[in-house]
Amino acid sequence: MSLVTPDFRSNFTNKDRTEYCYLTTELLLQDHEIPKNNRFPPSPFDTTVYQFSGDKAKFVIAIESKVKNGDLIDFTGFYPTIDVIETIAIV
Repeated sequence: MSLVTPDFRSNFTNKDRTEYCYLTTELLLQDHEIPKNNRFPPSPFDTTVYQFSGDKAKFVIAIESKVKNGDLIDFTGFYPTIDVIETIAIV
């Protein structure tokens, strides 16, 4: 199963050219949750898309810490994928 592309990441995936798909679970979060040092653009000429770079485990711990501290994290980018999973689980 693939991640469902949320609307705000529509330019991160291309159904016809999978080599131009940059969506990962970290990128289901909004840009303001992803530190600039964890963004790796595929080209120095195009910064409209990027891949997640860095230690994913540390990133998860940082997000978890924010949640535990009461910070509001926008997880709506996960909803389309969760909806598909729930639909499959019901069938």
